[in-house]
Amino acid sequence: MTTIINHCAILDIDIVNDLYSDEVPSLEPVTPVEVELAINKLNTGKAADEFNISSEHFKVGKSVLVPYLCDTFTDILDSRTVPDSFKSGILTPGVEEG
Repeated sequence: MTTIINHCAILDIDIVNDLYSDEVPSLEPVTPVEVELAINKLNTGKAADEFNISSEHFKVGKSVLVPYLCDTFTDILDSRTVPDSFKSGILTPGVEEG
């Protein structure tokens, strides 16, 4: 009986270790097609961000930016961390008439 309980305890510990392991499966890299599709879906005519970058910059510079954006987003997925610069933005209140 003690052997069965010990075996079950070891299995429980293995399950918990697997759940909280630092070894996470790697994700597929972000592809140029995915980045280009996302850039194509950006709305134009909107305000620029805090770095004065607008969607038009991405659309015009797509051919140059796509490889760098793929690497950046793949690194974010691999590290499971988002850079602080991606977490900030500008909120501009809109005034509606009426």
